[in-house]
Amino acid sequence: MGVPSRVYSVSLGGFDTHSDERDTQQRLLGELDGALSGFQRRLSSSERGRQVVTMVYSEFGRPVLANPSDGIDHGPAGLVFLLGRGVRGVSSATSRA
Repeated sequence: MGVPSRVYSVSLGGFDTHSDERDTQQRLLGELDGALSGFQRRLSSSERGRQVVTMVYSEFGRPVLANPSDGIDHGPAGLVFLLGRGVRGVSSATSRA
């Protein structure tokens, strides 16, 4: 069974916080984990689903260290997660070459 598009987009908001983030981030990342885990489990049950690659990204970067109010501000680097059977990871030793 096919689908009418090769690319779909969904969003999860609420990450743009700048203070006292721990509880909010844990809740949101838990929600993201549950959604992605279930989606990947469902995809893995069919050959067509095993061909899907899921990309998760943030629309803005963040610095590594917290600011004085236990939050993080916008920064120069963002993250990208790729999930799927066809994704091949790179070891840290290889990525430095």
